Amino acid sequence: MVKTATDINIARVITREEVDRYAELTGDYNPIHFGENAIVHGGLLIGRISAMVWRTFGDGTRARGIDKLRFDRPIYPGEQFFISLGDPVPLQGRTRLGEQIVQVTVTKICKGQEKDVASGEIIVILST
Repeated sequence: MVKTATDINIARVITREEVDRYAELTGDYNPIHFGENAIVHGGLLIGRISAMVWRTFGDGTRARGIDKLRFDRPIYPGEQFFISLGDPVPLQGRTRLGEQIVQVTVTKICKGQEKDVASGEIIVILST
């Protein structure tokens, strides 16, 4: 079975309560994540992306390189953002291992325009 992500673009919101729980769980109490202009932890956003990869491609899918995504701008608690996944493309020279590249893009609307929040490629090994 070929697994694809065509037209996968999911809207998400991370709440202030989720940021607080993440800080409690990880011990990351950096002041940038609290107060009036707080931003969402990068690790919390990466967790949302990971969950979407597994929901899209199935349990047992392995992903690596997700921590290498480039962050261009912050997400604020309560702000809507969109996660998009590209279709898996076989990684040249690594087809025996079943490794494939998936393009990941996270966007949000700023002043009426779509702006990149995070982007990059991850490598997945799809479950059978």
